[in-house]
Amino acid sequence: IHDDYIAARRADGSLNPADLSHQDWPYLDQGFRNSSRAQADHIDVKLRSIHCRRVFSAVPDKKVSALTPEEVEMLAEMEHARWCAERFLAGWTNGSPKDKVRKISPDLVPWVDLPEPIREYDRQAVRRLPEHLALVGEEIERL
Repeated sequence: IHDDYIAARRADGSLNPADLSHQDWPYLDQGFRNSSRAQADHIDVKLRSIHCRRVFSAVPDKKVSALTPEEVEMLAEMEHARWCAERFLAGWTNGSPKDKVRKISPDLVPWVDLPEPIREYDRQAVRRLPEHLALVGEEIERL
């Protein structure tokens, strides 16, 4: 998940080597590592919310290769809410400018108040769920 995040930042030109969350995994702060792990742990919750599950081999007519736009939007909003809760529990506060050392982020707001480019980060993450699971030999199956 983190490697995919870094690749996406490289692709969109927003990779910042000075950003604490933009470090390669071996150099990533433990808090940001835990954040990626928490995102992975939440996959089953997201899948259940759209009446799916992960399996090693999906029944062909139930296999999900791509999420619908409605599913992407719903799961992206869920991911943002999960991320906000994680950050608040870790002592982060809403504010500007962003300061990862002082744990301040302007993105700790409800989904409806989140700027569109930041929403797209969450959409990218959930669109890639089938690919992320394939990396560990799993697929998504509709119930």
